[in-house]
Amino acid sequence: MNKYDYITYEDVEALSDEEFTAFRNYLKFIGNRVDDELGTKHAAFHDCVLHMNAFGNLTWLRNTVSLEEMGGTKLSLEEVKRMVALGMHS
Repeated sequence: MNKYDYITYEDVEALSDEEFTAFRNYLKFIGNRVDDELGTKHAAFHDCVLHMNAFGNLTWLRNTVSLEEMGGTKLSLEEVKRMVALGMHS
């Protein structure tokens, strides 16, 4: 996951709490900051996306922000699940 990449609210909700923790662990393992107080699973509304900001933290943004213009790419649930699998072992 690169800066400004994002995941939809629906895809985050599709992850179990254990999978979401493993996803965050994976991002930390590869060198991102991923502050424990930011980007928590249940801290957003359905019209938000979870994105990696320039500082390596996961944060929720409203869909009105154009992440494509910022250079972000939408990650599929399958991509996130691959990161989850790696995070389970880190």
